[in-house]
Amino acid sequence: MALSSHAEILIDSLIMHEELIAHLYELFAEQFPFEDSFWLSLREEELHHAAMLRDLKQKMIIDVVSFNLKDERSNIIAVRMAVNYVRSIITFVVRQHVNLAVASSMAVDVEGSLVEKGVFRLFTSEDQPTQLTIDALAHSFGTHIARIEQFRAMQHAQEA
Repeated sequence: MALSSHAEILIDSLIMHEELIAHLYELFAEQFPFEDSFWLSLREEELHHAAMLRDLKQKMIIDVVSFNLKDERSNIIAVRMAVNYVRSIITFVVRQHVNLAVASSMAVDVEGSLVEKGVFRLFTSEDQPTQLTIDALAHSFGTHIARIEQFRAMQHAQEA
């Protein structure tokens, strides 16, 4: 079965979103070399998510994953807006050095930009390992936010 154009646009936009966030975290690692292991670990996870999404796309092509077309336009728009938001953050960070508190806030914002949209609820699979992948992707957004919040709290504690 051929991948529908809406599903392809959505999954390609999600891949781009993950890759852009990975790039942002790489920039933060460069700006904060004393905290680079934190930012680089998040970067690697984002690149892993992009790879998982590419795998999901291939499984959609062979019809192992189905795509719920409900509200497809609004979900595509939401993901594209999230992609554009991450691009604008990257542009800002490249042009102007930010402090660690601002970087952490930006990271929470970009991670949270798709959480409330529930984008991964659109994907389902009868294949259990594939459904686990979908569930892991959905869960990863919240996990990253929690890690960044914990990192931010540690930074505040050290400053006090």
